[in-house]
Amino acid sequence: INNIVRIVGADSIKKMSVVDLWLLLAAAYYHDCGMVVSGEDKTAIFDEGSDFVKYVKEKQQDALSPMNEYAVLFDIKDNKIYYKDERLTCKSYEAARFLLAGYVRDTHAERSGKKIETERSLHFPGDPIPDRIIRILKLICNCHTKDVAEVMNLQPIESSGCGIEDCHPRFVAAMLRLGDLLDVDSNRVSEVLLSTLGSIPSDSKFYNKTNRNITHIRIDRSVIEITAECDDYHVAGLINRWFESLNDELVFYMKRWHQIIPFESFGYLPTVGDLKVNLTNYDTFDGKKRPSFEIDSSKAIELLQGAGLYTESCECIREILQNAVDATYFRVYKECPEINSLKEFKDKCEIEIGRASCRERV
Repeated sequence: INNIVRIVGADSIKKMSVVDLWLLLAAAYYHDCGMVVSGEDKTAIFDEGSDFVKYVKEKQQDALSPMNEYAVLFDIKDNKIYYKDERLTCKSYEAARFLLAGYVRDTHAERSGKKIETERSLHFPGDPIPDRIIRILKLICNCHTKDVAEVMNLQPIESSGCGIEDCHPRFVAAMLRLGDLLDVDSNRVSEVLLSTLGSIPSDSKFYNKTNRNITHIRIDRSVIEITAECDDYHVAGLINRWFESLNDELVFYMKRWHQIIPFESFGYLPTVGDLKVNLTNYDTFDGKKRPSFEIDSSKAIELLQGAGLYTESCECIREILQNAVDATYFRVYKECPEINSLKEFKDKCEIEIGRASCRERV
């Protein structure tokens, strides 16, 4: 909420209708309520089985998923999930929790919408907020994890049913998404909580470091700029992807701002300033510019004409072997993000790197 006020300005907030303000506050409060899993929810998820079982199966088959190491601790029989090893360990105890959290997270926006529909505090008898506005709140919250284009499917103006004021679902949804993207610098990850866990999924481990690596934030009416200092390539990549998402989101709204704002004198979005990730001993990532490459057309034509083709039949064997080595390197790199040194990487690959000729290899 604070960052939304910084983006649009306190003066603009004061001009918004009461219902828009209520929608904005309610959306900020309820949009992630689908992550709350009650005892009744757990019973339904485990007893029904089908969707959760499908999720666990997918993670068992996806060796690159951070959830794979937990999913493989289970067997699936007759559409039910069982522990493979009856011995209880810290990791097996937490595995079910992580899998359940991952399953819920994937659909939490829709779950939030369903909870909004049934939330008693939103449906008091005689409440001045019509059920139609509650349904709009549900749509706004559903929208926060979807493609940004979904924002434009919401109505730009809606009669609120509360006096003569209008509300603006499209604007509220856009602000919710921006506020969500800028929800950093909040110390949301507790070291005390982490100390209670014997293990943690690799993607969560990297994500937890992202907030701590932010060294500069400026969010106001004129500009948004953020800098991060990292010593871990994976964390830097996560932050850079977040910067790209933030930049793409802002550019999308800027192009359609006149179709989103509640009134013409609302003002403009801030420009996108420097979004930088400084990685120790590497070049700086620019969150607004994706890497690109160019092809030398003359060299491409030479290749198409047959330049550099193998001349000996046995060289195809060398190519197959090299492809296997490359594939091994890539798989180890993806599955073992904790490796930090070249020696450790080579030991893990267990491949002897040599430059023998094709005939010597054969």
